[in-house]
Amino acid sequence: MSGAESRSSVAATGVLKLFGYDPALVRVEVIPRSRAWRLRRTAVATSAFLLATPVAALVPPHAPWAAAGLVGAVVLGRRRWTERYTVDRFRAPCPRCGTALELTPGTRLRAPHPVPCDGCGHEPLLEVRLG
Repeated sequence: MSGAESRSSVAATGVLKLFGYDPALVRVEVIPRSRAWRLRRTAVATSAFLLATPVAALVPPHAPWAAAGLVGAVVLGRRRWTERYTVDRFRAPCPRCGTALELTPGTRLRAPHPVPCDGCGHEPLLEVRLG
């Protein structure tokens, strides 16, 4: 992983939406992930599970462990491949109660991304439009 690629964040404007409340414009800093980065991370996650599957399959009952290893390889590989953006910095007030909402740096940005509020228990949706 190159240092420049892992820390070059891009500022973007997003919209925080919660049904019944006015949408709020928020600022999000994300790290764009290149195709090479995603391919490398996909290969590592998939191969780790595929290498561990035969060892786990030696433990009785054999079939569930083997199936879990194969499913884990597919699921984690897909998650890494679809990670086009990673959250670097996000902090905004909840549209309902005003509690500060945060996302942990390194969170995979989904479209739309639910942001849980500890104050009111709701999950406003963060929509960020990026290239």
